[in-house]
Amino acid sequence: MRPVKPLKPVAGVAGVLALWWLVAQNSGSGWIQVIGDGLTGTLLAGLVGPAFALRRAKVRVTQTPADGTAGRPVERLVLP
Repeated sequence: MRPVKPLKPVAGVAGVLALWWLVAQNSGSGWIQVIGDGLTGTLLAGLVGPAFALRRAKVRVTQTPADGTAGRPVERLVLP
């Protein structure tokens, strides 16, 4: 299952990083640029990494319980 509009969060993150870059360039402080570089790498890994890690994952539902009650266990089958 994929997000309906996956480019919206990516565009939002790109906008925030662009603003961070502008602040870092105009402030004259190198530590802001270092934090921005670390943030960029972390966000890039968080946005792109799962797409590569889960590209071969498949899920198949074979049975579903008729109903369930909150707080009561539900039997499920987990495949290797």
